[in-house]
Amino acid sequence: MKQRHAKPLQAKSKTHEVWPIGFYRYSVVSGASGKRYTVNNGACTCDWGEIHSGTACSHLIAVRAWLAEWEQGATV
Repeated sequence: MKQRHAKPLQAKSKTHEVWPIGFYRYSVVSGASGKRYTVNNGACTCDWGEIHSGTACSHLIAVRAWLAEWEQGATV
């Protein structure tokens, strides 16, 4: 199993675009591939998210960062 490290995942997550699409649902466009994934209630539709549920992928980290900025009243 490939080990995931927090720092590379955080860096990768900063390249993604996050769009809220509904109640606890977000569309995330990958900065690397341009593919679109859905994060719904803390679960992601990417390959990593579907295989390793409960382990954050870069898309979920991007959503959490977006939410933190939104909660602070920043323009996102």
